[in-house]
Amino acid sequence: MRIPEDKGLNGIVFECIQKALAALGDSAASSILYQIEKKYHLPREEFAPRPLDFIKYLRQFLGESGSVVIERLIVREMISAFNLRLSASDATFERALEEARKNFLAS
Repeated sequence: MRIPEDKGLNGIVFECIQKALAALGDSAASSILYQIEKKYHLPREEFAPRPLDFIKYLRQFLGESGSVVIERLIVREMISAFNLRLSASDATFERALEEARKNFLAS
């Protein structure tokens, strides 16, 4: 799969985050995005360029155990979007992001 360059790496990563959150339903997704924006003072326009901060705040908001399910959904979306050779059940967001960067730069 060829990754569209016009969106940029962070734009594609944030699309993966949005798809994963959408699996929880519109209300839950909107609530999580709102809480991260307000509680952690991360403006929505900064979600895409700062994916590591977004995940850090997601973990703080939901707790380590609460964020695991969402992170696995995000990693699964990233595996698909970037054609990564990782296991969604074992890979962390950070590892998936590192591999996505390599694939994106190589494309």
